[in-house]
Amino acid sequence: MSTDPFGNRFRGPTPPPGLDENVLKAAAERAAKLSAEGSRLSAEGEKSYSKKSINTQESREQTTMSDNIVFPCPACGTKYSVGPHHAGKKTTCKKCGAPITVPSPQVANPTIVGGTRTIRRADIEPGASAREESVDPPRKADVDMTGGASVLRKEETVHGAPPMVGAPPTRVPGTRGPTRATGPAHAPAPGRATGPRPAPGGRPMPPGMQGPAKKNNTPLMLGIGGGAVALVLVVVLVVVFSGGSGPQGTDGGDGDDAIATDGGDGAGQASADERLLEDMKKAYNNVDALSLDQVVFYYEEARSRGDNPDFKSMQDQFSKYVASKAESEAGPVRLAEVALMLDDDKNPRAALLLEKAKESMIADGKATKPANKTLPDGTVKKSLIPDPKFKDIVTRLGWEEYTYPPEMDLALEYAVEGAQDYSAYFNYDVEETYRETELFPPDVVSKLKEMEEVALGNWNDLVAKAKTDGFALRARKAWIRFKGANKAGKVNREKGQRSFSPKAMQRESEDFDNIWTYTYHKPFMVYVEKEIGQDRLDDQFVETLESKSALLRQLYDWFEENLINKFNLQRVKPQYNAALAEEEGWPMEIVVLKDKNTFEQFVQDVLGSPMPGARAFYSPLDERVMTYDDTADMSAETQWFNESVLIHETFHLLSDHYASNPMFKREEMQERPRYASILVQEGLCDSVSGFVREGEGKNAKYMLMTLNHLRLKDHKAIYKILGDKELFRIRDAVECRNYGQVRQKAVDRARAEGFKVNINWLLQVSMGAYYAAACQMSYFFHNYKEGGKYPYRDMWWEFVGMDYRGKINLTSHSDNRGISKFKEIFKIKSDSDWEDIESKFTEYTMDLKEEDVGSGGEAIEEESVAPGIQPPPPYDGSFHPEGSKDAALPSREDEEVLIG
Repeated sequence: MSTDPFGNRFRGPTPPPGLDENVLKAAAERAAKLSAEGSRLSAEGEKSYSKKSINTQESREQTTMSDNIVFPCPACGTKYSVGPHHAGKKTTCKKCGAPITVPSPQVANPTIVGGTRTIRRADIEPGASAREESVDPPRKADVDMTGGASVLRKEETVHGAPPMVGAPPTRVPGTRGPTRATGPAHAPAPGRATGPRPAPGGRPMPPGMQGPAKKNNTPLMLGIGGGAVALVLVVVLVVVFSGGSGPQGTDGGDGDDAIATDGGDGAGQASADERLLEDMKKAYNNVDALSLDQVVFYYEEARSRGDNPDFKSMQDQFSKYVASKAESEAGPVRLAEVALMLDDDKNPRAALLLEKAKESMIADGKATKPANKTLPDGTVKKSLIPDPKFKDIVTRLGWEEYTYPPEMDLALEYAVEGAQDYSAYFNYDVEETYRETELFPPDVVSKLKEMEEVALGNWNDLVAKAKTDGFALRARKAWIRFKGANKAGKVNREKGQRSFSPKAMQRESEDFDNIWTYTYHKPFMVYVEKEIGQDRLDDQFVETLESKSALLRQLYDWFEENLINKFNLQRVKPQYNAALAEEEGWPMEIVVLKDKNTFEQFVQDVLGSPMPGARAFYSPLDERVMTYDDTADMSAETQWFNESVLIHETFHLLSDHYASNPMFKREEMQERPRYASILVQEGLCDSVSGFVREGEGKNAKYMLMTLNHLRLKDHKAIYKILGDKELFRIRDAVECRNYGQVRQKAVDRARAEGFKVNINWLLQVSMGAYYAAACQMSYFFHNYKEGGKYPYRDMWWEFVGMDYRGKINLTSHSDNRGISKFKEIFKIKSDSDWEDIESKFTEYTMDLKEEDVGSGGEAIEEESVAPGIQPPPPYDGSFHPEGSKDAALPSREDEEVLIG
């Protein structure tokens, strides 16, 4: 046999000339038969390539081959085989020059394959196989050599290795689930990788003990100087001298990968388990040097044979190292896999490992993974979903699925009680991973559900209420706007601006919600100030709120029937959104302060001066009613007056929003009147606010435009003081177009009639006297009956209707069109016509009986705000009717008095 030098390399052995293709084929078939039948070569045959005689040299060679340390270069994978006395020594790779430390025999050779041990790089590089990667696929040829000492056959099968008989069930390392049994007659096709390479006896090789992959056959040529040549010759000669080809492998292939059966006696399996158990024990003695994948491999192999006490013992011993190595070496995903495996096995260390795997996956961003989510409209949105392993782990730890309720967004939008607390906890206190995966620890779920029940319970109550009155949701939005606009507002007296914040209300130690609450009825919002320290509303306060709601509902119904529908009125405020406000029912504001002092302070802050005796007012510029509840005086008369004032000012609010010719600037108020006469503005309003009430709270019934007994009492009082004469006649009332003219008219009447009264007293009571007279005039026009008919009712409502529809728009405070229209409608053409209607009015009014509204409490005189005309001081001659200059027409400042 000749070889040709080629540089410093040699090409492979050349077959003898006498061996043609048939001989080579027969040799291959013979080799396959030997492997399939499980026959072993004789001792002489095992080293046939070196046999000449059995001598000391051959014996030494066998010893060296069986005990050699076989290991790969950690850099390029080239395998080396050295004697055991070289363990621990340092050298360099002859191929790539990388530094190498020869491992100990226990580390390098944990699994004995025939007469040769083999390892992979991970066995001498701790942790190298702990990376999360698939097991290396089988390679076509691995070469272990130290000057040609040994050549391993394909798939690590060597001459002298026992046949694979009845291979036990195997498991691919790193997987969970039932084991996979290797069929007795299903060998892989030639050249096909099928997972871990089998060790002797049919066992799979543990991870890290399969040589690095080689994709070319060049290393095979390096064996020319050693046993490779002899091995080929021996096989060929055996085939030639045996006389023909033998049987092929069980799969019809070349025999290299054939898997033999155990003949049904189980001897092969028992032998394989014994060798595997021996390997396990040796590996366990040096377990610290094994990688995680190797330890898991032995653990799983032992677990698959758990009915054998010896293997069960090995499983228990390896289990603690599985947990510790996973904790110290594994990445998040691999740690999760090991934790789940141990938990499946009911391992006591699993719970702690599951917890650590959970924390590791969260910290490494592996708790979720990206996914596409299709929305109801068909659009695709990128989102995150929980990683299946993470979901499995936390579910085992007791976590529960919890989804943010979509109704909570609406509860937040309408600021229902409890919604903000839920949102703050869910969005800021709860960890982001919980929200992304929609998986939460049990204690978090319990708290979320508790808070959700409160918030959504209040939301459902609001929705149910909205179904009955149709205004609850809009009222809630109005409350949110009121709260947002005033929560941090201040007082700016120079600009006449005043908010309702805790600071402005001088209640800075309290929260906004502890100061204010609200009630409503379409289209009104009533913001009510609570008493100090009244965290919970008492029954009396609740009854007051409910009765206010009932009152407002019935007042609006009355206004809608008698004015809006009758005269086809359209909403005119707010200035640029009146039509939209009408369509959507935008609320009109009423603010009820807690007491007289608070109300007077508000007036002082806004107007810069007090309004003595004022009980409430409506501001057309702010478009808001301001009033207060007189809780200091609980007499029935004062409580009746509280509601009468609310009706009065709310009627102004409605009129200003629906009567034509509205005003939006202070300059307009100074230039022209809002109505044709104050008789319409105040007289109609005061007569409507006379009422009779039946029932309490939300069930209260109000009959409006009944006799206003308090105004009647004041009118009669001033009539008697002035010697049974009217301070304001009907013609006087019609001619008053602003509040300054009211005082001027009182002075003019005193002069004309020669009233000997104190001038200061007269000016002080003039407005009260006008209100009382105008109220009774409106009542007279509507209720006076003559011959079974109401001669003035239609006339009065015609005049009112023309004014509300803008048919009598005045251009200045001296415009007389309103007076002319009144005279036209009431058919007044002469002084005698005036005297006729005046006499009927006085006679009718003085015959009316003052009704007693009850005596349900003790009146506190100094706190009472019920209307009342105080008797004048003694006349001292200070007022001289003739030529007196004490009273004059009001200035522009006087004309800025607010409506109401």
